[in-house]
Amino acid sequence: MGTRPFSNSDHQALRGPDKLRETMQLTLEALGRVKITARMPIYMNIKQSREESFAQIVDKVSAAIDQTPDVQEWMKGALLRQCLLQNCNLATRTILASLPGNASIEEMLEQMSRFPVGPQAMLVEAVKESVEAVKQLGEALRGGQEQQTQALAALAPLRAASTAKTGPAPARKITCSRCDHP
Repeated sequence: MGTRPFSNSDHQALRGPDKLRETMQLTLEALGRVKITARMPIYMNIKQSREESFAQIVDKVSAAIDQTPDVQEWMKGALLRQCLLQNCNLATRTILASLPGNASIEEMLEQMSRFPVGPQAMLVEAVKESVEAVKQLGEALRGGQEQQTQALAALAPLRAASTAKTGPAPARKITCSRCDHP
């Protein structure tokens, strides 16, 4: 509104629309010249990659918070916890969601140490898929063996009937292939 004689809105209204427009224009120019130096702190931009372990991101974010002069000592723990929850990857976030809401950083690290990450996680997943494939193959083979046994059992009477009609196979005379001598 203004100071001293210009603090009253009635006095401002008596100045006329030209003066008010000029005042607004000058005010907008002054606001445009004010430089805003508040930018995103470094520790808020640190993201966890898929291959990175939770302990590594804890170390990175903690070091970045310690290097920031604006952060007071009593805020560092809560700030670290919040940054970790916001900037961790989806797999880590899913695992951390199983913890209580007031879990400490140590509890988070302990929980995450139980789960493989990065290449280890892909290897574990591949082994699980291989085990499942071997189980399915074993079941298929067992089913095939049962079918083969049933087919042979069904053919057994036919085989017995065919050998009974013809009798035993006649004994052949074995001869030498060079000289035809027995």
